[in-house]
Amino acid sequence: MKSYGIVILIDFLGISKYNISECEAFLSVRNTIIDYFNLAEKNLREDTGEFGKKVPDTLKINTYAFGDNIMITISLPSKEMDLPSKTRDAIESFFLSYILKWLSASFVFCLAKKLLFRGAIGIGDYIESRYNDRDVSVIGPAIADVAQWYEAADWGGVIMTPPTSHRIDSWQNDYNRIDSPIIRERFLQL
Repeated sequence: MKSYGIVILIDFLGISKYNISECEAFLSVRNTIIDYFNLAEKNLREDTGEFGKKVPDTLKINTYAFGDNIMITISLPSKEMDLPSKTRDAIESFFLSYILKWLSASFVFCLAKKLLFRGAIGIGDYIESRYNDRDVSVIGPAIADVAQWYEAADWGGVIMTPPTSHRIDSWQNDYNRIDSPIIRERFLQL
């Protein structure tokens, strides 16, 4: 299915040097993180009051695991939808900040388990294709973007890809043009 949204690629560090029992322990932690992210969409719909009730059914948060990697996709309203650019920016910034809270909590959880991960976050087009229950492909420009950048961090943490950083800069520029102190204060609270 053709989608537009947020893509996160996480790579756990040092797993290739693990013995079998360490790999089993790692898989337990990785699966806990996957279960945690699988709750994100449900919690968004249930814990954000009226806003959660208005989240379109097309919004999906999906997780995929392969080896010592996890990919998370968050589908947002299609670019073909006739939305004003400010509305689209607000939607993207809200869901990005929402999923970053989940990502931060996962990072802290992994640190407590003595695991480190690195990764990249991108926003763009991708395709999720399910051939059967076991064969899923996630491909497209947003996937290529995060795949190109996730190894750029030679440390634990998650970076924004350059195109995503430019999107965030445009949101910041909109914020800087706001003249009202009351609106600025509310903007900061988001």
